Amino acid sequence: NIKKNIFNSILSVHVHNDMNCSTSTSILSILSNVKRVEGTLFGNGERAGNTSLLILASNYYNLGINPKINFFDKFFFKIFCNEKISFLDRISWFSRLNYTAFSGSHQDAIFKSYFQKKKFIWKIIYLPLNPKIFNFKHKNIIKINSQSGRGG
Repeated sequence: NIKKNIFNSILSVHVHNDMNCSTSTSILSILSNVKRVEGTLFGNGERAGNTSLLILASNYYNLGINPKINFFDKFFFKIFCNEKISFLDRISWFSRLNYTAFSGSHQDAIFKSYFQKKKFIWKIIYLPLNPKIFNFKHKNIIKINSQSGRGG
């Protein structure tokens, strides 16, 4: 309705992550014809943070939509690390623990999926993308610990 009444305008959203829904709210906004999402690299920002533009772009990448951002470049991460910006160990897409399996059933499924015929670019059960994209090693995926049980 707003777009119909205001000519020559670009709608944008600036979503806070107070309820941990900033990514989904941003996606719904884009589906509702919003043309710009304001946010920060990993959602670091005011109050509980803002939309993480990298996580938003990674979600699109995983859906087969090219967000036209080359954040898989080593140079990009080098700059980020040089700024000494820290982010949570379990943040979506980019943290090392996102590509680590502690549960025995997950470890077993990941191990078995290595031997399955690959039908897609990347299809390892329980892992959203190939960890090598982020320079993480496959050998670090499975971590044996007290949660591993017999499956590990």
